[in-house]
Amino acid sequence: FFKIVAISVFHSTPILLMLFAHGESRRLNPSQLPICWWLLIKSACIFPKGKKLGWRRRQNKEETDDLKRAESMLQQADKLGCRQFVTPADVVSGNPKLNLAFVANLFNKYPALTKPENQDIDWTLLEGETREERTFRNWMNSLGVNPHVNHLYADLQDALVILQLYERIKVPVDWSKVNKPPYPKLGANMKKLENCNYAVELGKHPAKFSLVGIGGQDLNDGNQTLTLALVWQLMRSQSTAYFKSLPWVGLVQNEPAVDCSSMA
Repeated sequence: FFKIVAISVFHSTPILLMLFAHGESRRLNPSQLPICWWLLIKSACIFPKGKKLGWRRRQNKEETDDLKRAESMLQQADKLGCRQFVTPADVVSGNPKLNLAFVANLFNKYPALTKPENQDIDWTLLEGETREERTFRNWMNSLGVNPHVNHLYADLQDALVILQLYERIKVPVDWSKVNKPPYPKLGANMKKLENCNYAVELGKHPAKFSLVGIGGQDLNDGNQTLTLALVWQLMRSQSTAYFKSLPWVGLVQNEPAVDCSSMA
């Protein structure tokens, strides 16, 4: 049930990328983004100096019963049409899923954000992932890669996940050649690029993938088309090996069947 709710309430959260200052990490799980927004709104809502608090606000602040305070907060949310998902008991107990859904619902209805002018943001990053991209990302995470892949292209730019996937398909990886985090402040991108070059090298041999026109720089740059071309072949190789290990191995000798299973 929560997954169904999450699809509904998290669909607008990519716009929250505009909250990050230049140089800050944008590689957060989408479910963490509404919390960033919540903290920003909270910090911006400090009562102006010299103003007197209204009686109702003072009464709520001095209320010592947690359930009554939570109910008072939800009554205000009800005026906005945003009381869904939680009860006072859920708020007080800190139910993570329901409270997150509550915050995300508030954001979707009242984001209080406008697109800034002349801000250096790649707005193509705000587009939601496609079904194909989500399939690849879920497949990687199902294989236990580390770190967890939250964003398909950004999280592959140092090729560490790709190299782990090679191991999953029985392609030997010489980890002594691999640069691992934390990367130095100076030359960090070069270390990541070296990993990407090594990943492409392994893809050509011994994996024998078709990587014409694909270089390490493309992975490091997050080139969507070329990154997907490599990831698709990794997934196809792993899926084919899995199906061939099943008792009905004869069925996958048919090439169209292999292609179909690889794209499932």
